Amino acid sequence: MKITWRSILIFCGIVLLIAMIWFFRNIVVYILVSGVLSIIGRPLVDLLSRIHIGRFKFPRALAALITLLII
Repeated sequence: MKITWRSILIFCGIVLLIAMIWFFRNIVVYILVSGVLSIIGRPLVDLLSRIHIGRFKFPRALAALITLLII
C-alpha cells in the first residue's frame, strides 16, 4: 500500500482536530449546549415575535428574553 502525502496530512489534521477538541473540551460543551438551546428556543421566539398589540409589534429582544426565562 502506497502512503501519499495527502493521506499523511489528512491523518495529522484529524489528530490535531481531536487534540484541540480535547484541550478545549470545556468550551466545546458550552458551544454544544448553546446550539441546542438555540434550536429549541427559535420557534418560541418566532411565535412571540408575531404578537401585535394594537399597532405595536412585540420586540424580538423581549421575545428572546422571555424564551430564555421559560427555558
